[in-house]
Amino acid sequence: MFISLFSIMACGPKAPQTEPPVEAANLTPSAADEAAPEEEPEPVPEPEPVIESNIRLNISLTYADGSNKSGTVIRVERSSDFPGLKEEWQDSEYKTTVYAESGSTAKDLKWTDIKTILIQYGTVPKDVNCLYDSTWTPWMYDCAINTNTKLIDSNGKAWKVDSKYLWRMYFEGETEPVDFWIQKPHATQQDDKEVTLDTTNPENRSLYQTLQERLKNDIKTTMVTKINITP
Repeated sequence: MFISLFSIMACGPKAPQTEPPVEAANLTPSAADEAAPEEEPEPVPEPEPVIESNIRLNISLTYADGSNKSGTVIRVERSSDFPGLKEEWQDSEYKTTVYAESGSTAKDLKWTDIKTILIQYGTVPKDVNCLYDSTWTPWMYDCAINTNTKLIDSNGKAWKVDSKYLWRMYFEGETEPVDFWIQKPHATQQDDKEVTLDTTNPENRSLYQTLQERLKNDIKTTMVTKINITP
């Protein structure tokens, strides 16, 4: 009996074998699988402003310090006011003529009719006129120096200029204009204090002195003294 029972126990069901555990998959993505960061698009450069041509002349500007600027001018404009404070420029053929006088004759000369302009400046403060404009807030102060401006037209005739506007020219290949006066240049500056009813001395006379000193320097350095024009 003992032997039989042992045999039965020895032949009984075997315990299920346990398979080795499966290692967990590496869930960390590789560097190659990572999504590359999106590159920001390069900024699109602003297009160069288009300068609309209304003239084509070879012009040479000589400055008071002896420097010179020469090239082909493709556009000419003039200011709407003498000091050139208004952000409004005239570009029509009628508005961009130079008014000149010769004896009893007066004429609007086109830039294509001009050969040379010579500008002789007065002295500071003897030949300077200063004033203020109370329509501005604060007031605007302006000083202008008298000039003796001589013009030679393309036929060789001499004229006296009466054109006090600020002139603006664009040279070919450049987007920044060149501004200059051919008669009676200005120096302007707005006061830093506003005039009120309580202001005892509203006129800022020290500002006149500042503007005169600026003119004194400019007529020796940055002011145009001669313009030569060829077709």
